[in-house]
Amino acid sequence: MSIFPIKSEEKLRELDNLLAKHADPYIRQMKNLLIVNAERNLHKIPKYYNEFQCGKKGLRHYSNVLSAIIEVISAYNESPDKTLSSAFQRQKKKYFKQNSRSQLKIKQNDENNEQL
Repeated sequence: MSIFPIKSEEKLRELDNLLAKHADPYIRQMKNLLIVNAERNLHKIPKYYNEFQCGKKGLRHYSNVLSAIIEVISAYNESPDKTLSSAFQRQKKKYFKQNSRSQLKIKQNDENNEQL
């Protein structure tokens, strides 16, 4: 029954269909994941599926998933839209930071190999 973390569009589509049929067990799992800090732990639910990533559908295309996430966040936070937006901004920063660091390491390795 554990579908989280979601790492593919196929899993996200599957969750969207499951939420349409019987949402309660999945919403409970989401609540358990997000209870501590929704903004930091939201990446476990739709991994890298937000409006900012090129070539991927935004979470808004999966209305059941989006409404379930907003429902869960609203139980712990007064402004679920703002929390969701900041969680995606955090994911975007983390993605670009990791990408930048890996490119820097590659560049440093290339420079070290040229010196030898």
